[in-house]
Amino acid sequence: MPVTLASLKNFYRSPLGKKLAQDCAHGLARLSPPGKEDIIMGLGYTRPYLEKFAGSSRSLVFIPAAISNPGIEPPGPAAPGNNADKRHSRKQAAPGFVAGPEPVIVEEDYKFPLNDAAVECVLAVHALEFSPNAPIMLRELWRILVPNGRLILIVPNRRGLWAHAEKTPFGHGQPYSRRQLAEILSGNGFDFGEIYEYAHFLPHKTCRSTLFSQAYEKLARHFFPYFGGVLMVEAQKRLYNPLLTANTKRRLSFLPDFAPQTASLKPQNFAQTAK
Repeated sequence: MPVTLASLKNFYRSPLGKKLAQDCAHGLARLSPPGKEDIIMGLGYTRPYLEKFAGSSRSLVFIPAAISNPGIEPPGPAAPGNNADKRHSRKQAAPGFVAGPEPVIVEEDYKFPLNDAAVECVLAVHALEFSPNAPIMLRELWRILVPNGRLILIVPNRRGLWAHAEKTPFGHGQPYSRRQLAEILSGNGFDFGEIYEYAHFLPHKTCRSTLFSQAYEKLARHFFPYFGGVLMVEAQKRLYNPLLTANTKRRLSFLPDFAPQTASLKPQNFAQTAK
């Protein structure tokens, strides 16, 4: 299935997509909820997740051009006096702020129309794996996050079965292993905590109906926890760079030991000296 907005909407309307969103929602519930004054940014297709996680916080949505529908172009400048373009004029007054669920499409260079340190949290789903240049995307997210701002990533797990299921959106793009995800985050200015796995059930539309699927989910969650379908990690914007020091090795050096030694004088020597 080609990954577009239409295919993503259809997937999350299916029983399999609803179960996946519900399973990932449990993971989001483990994280600290955003404050009412915080600004939450969704990147990718985050509608099934952002509504539950953001709560009453202010939110804005960006969709990469790689998964946008053909023919949809980013909103252009508003024409003065045109009622049909009032929403564009509101976006100009506060660039990137979206009223309601309406997304803003960004190009491959990921130049978000936001100032530095503009948002407190970014939730990225169906974004990193479709990025043609993931480091550029992460650096741009680092720029718009406030100091110690949070980045929550949900990506397909390279070890899981979902990365090979082409009938799901997680079977497309670049999957990540735990090590790859850790390296790309730490290499682009983010500290992160534990990486969790979710979606241990089979990527099949009958995931709820068969007893085999239900038994497989319980066994996989218990015996194969690292083979979940998706990875979820919460990272934090790092404000310092690690200090690089030369790798010095200890060398063994042998020095003479000048310990004082007492001379052993025989009694006859004293006798000879007295004579």
